[in-house]
Amino acid sequence: MDDMPNYGNPPVSEVAIGFQYTDLDLAAAQVGLYWSYIREHFPGLSQHPPIMHIVEPDVIQAGPPIRVHLQFRESPGFPRTWFVSAHGDRLIQLQPDRFLHNWRKVEPGDAYPRFPCVRDEFFKQWERFCTFLQEQSMPAPQIDQCELTYVNTMAQGTEWKTIADLATLVLPCPWDTRERFLPLPETFAWSAKFRLPESKGRLHVDLSVPPLDSKQDEPIRLALTARGIPSVVDDQHLREWFEMARIWIVKGFEDIVHPHTDTLWGKIK
Repeated sequence: MDDMPNYGNPPVSEVAIGFQYTDLDLAAAQVGLYWSYIREHFPGLSQHPPIMHIVEPDVIQAGPPIRVHLQFRESPGFPRTWFVSAHGDRLIQLQPDRFLHNWRKVEPGDAYPRFPCVRDEFFKQWERFCTFLQEQSMPAPQIDQCELTYVNTMAQGTEWKTIADLATLVLPCPWDTRERFLPLPETFAWSAKFRLPESKGRLHVDLSVPPLDSKQDEPIRLALTARGIPSVVDDQHLREWFEMARIWIVKGFEDIVHPHTDTLWGKIK
């Protein structure tokens, strides 16, 4: 789109793109075999708690906004496995029902490679994973959800000092410098959900501010996550879904942040 905003120095610190699918019932030995398949480019290995299987509902309903599917396995499952590049800026996350590829900022000078590079690397690694499954005589994954997340971080001490400064960073914030009865809150969180067009899912926006007495210099975190699935699940429509999700995330970010940040993050258009 010609009207897509562009930032010379965006606050993006991580982008995750991936698929959720029906449980493949992978064995731990097969995870090890897969690592040998990609180890040249992803030599690091670590394990983390699995992500719950979540599918966006078709319509907004009263009560919980998500459907959770509990899957019972005859054999013990294994945690979510991270396969990490040598620099640490790229990783693959694998569990029996998820495959994700992440880019993340490791060093302050690491530049965001932009969405086309992240997307193309994800599909490259996804195709390699599907080839591996085929070689193991395993069924092809049955995708039930796509997910794209942008995490933006704003450092305390440079981009903000107190929660009052939040009003110069994001628009849906009631805390500014005017005199009021309530003091500044110790911490602050805000979230919203937006329907994607043609019932293709939702955009989730989550803003969180760390406690002011935090000793770890935690940043403000603004995460935008699109979840859903196209009406036709094939390569072309999946790629089109991710492009639509990217547009909603980037233009949604432009809607949410304060015009003051145009200079802060070098907005080009």
